[in-house]
Amino acid sequence: MLGYVDVVTRSFIAGWAADPANPAAQVEMTVRVNGKPCGRIRANLQRDGLRNRFPGATGLYGFRYEFEWPLSMFVTHNVEVVVARSGQTLPNGQQVIPAVGSSPVVMESWPDSSMSPILVTSTGRAGSSLCMARLAAHPKIVVGGDHPHEVLMVSYYALALRTLVSEADRTRSMNPDGMLGLGHRFGIGFNPFNESIVRAPPVLADYWNNRLPERLAAGFAALIRDYYGATQTLAGKSQACFFAEKANPVQMVSRGARMMFGAVREIALVRDPRDLVCSYRSFFKATTESAIPLIKSQLLEMARLRETNPSDMLFVRYEDLILQQETTMSAIWRFLELETPQARTAASEQAQFLQHGTSASAVQSIGRWRDELTASEIEQCQERFAGVLQSFGYEA
Repeated sequence: MLGYVDVVTRSFIAGWAADPANPAAQVEMTVRVNGKPCGRIRANLQRDGLRNRFPGATGLYGFRYEFEWPLSMFVTHNVEVVVARSGQTLPNGQQVIPAVGSSPVVMESWPDSSMSPILVTSTGRAGSSLCMARLAAHPKIVVGGDHPHEVLMVSYYALALRTLVSEADRTRSMNPDGMLGLGHRFGIGFNPFNESIVRAPPVLADYWNNRLPERLAAGFAALIRDYYGATQTLAGKSQACFFAEKANPVQMVSRGARMMFGAVREIALVRDPRDLVCSYRSFFKATTESAIPLIKSQLLEMARLRETNPSDMLFVRYEDLILQQETTMSAIWRFLELETPQARTAASEQAQFLQHGTSASAVQSIGRWRDELTASEIEQCQERFAGVLQSFGYEA
């Protein structure tokens, strides 16, 4: 019997199993938790890399087992994946998931991080990955994850903050009678006990409206800084004073970030919406008709953000990021009050662009709408984006 368990989590198990003596068979596994069987799963999902593993192989050997209810994080679990017929444990199929707080301490002391956030806010397909790569190259800026840097801790905790301090909505959000039910297995609604406006006496209203938001905001900020403190250690950037993240143009994120951290630097990236339509069509397989309203709504949000936070926001056009790199990056470093770092090579940026770009090069992605859109589509864009084009300095 061949196979391997790729991953074991509290929510699911995934891997593959095959019987070379019977290539068409679907091997059945038993999942045990703490010595007790809790379910069975057949290996029948396509795994392309296994098609030529042995003579007659079909590749239909993958499996993914979902626990009906995620395993408790407060208890240590011994998880086993065994072949149901023989009892053979699959390679890497016996793992211990420790209870939260029970693992050995990796870092004796965490960095006392006071890093401030840089939000790179954009509609998507507007140069945010390129901007993040340039920021990541600075010795005083830390970013999470590998290129294209999609770790969004600020956005996540801004959403959590909004959810936990919002007033009760027991009809559309959460009712305490069902908050431990299956419907809330992977999500939590507005706090069902927060009825500050209509019922709470002043001292409780003060708790809901002031004390709770302030405590949560401070706690979430500390947790985010702890994450980037660990990232800072891994990157060896002992002098870092900023961490940078991408963000969508949503006021909840922008305002939540400022509530958590106070001082925030926000770099807002905009791009000719006609080129955005082309990029959305190529990358997301969107139609022109579906891309236009989505792009317009996001750019209108960018305009609102510019109106509400003018002092700590820097608006940058994608075209300037590409065609006037030195001047534009100098403006960004001045905005962040940082010295200019060593320049990245054009070859490294082109290699990263090709990972998820939809043109041959960044330069060729500018003005592509003239060749890729029909006359009717251009007219439609001119009409729908008229105010947006003018607002961000693009010619009609």
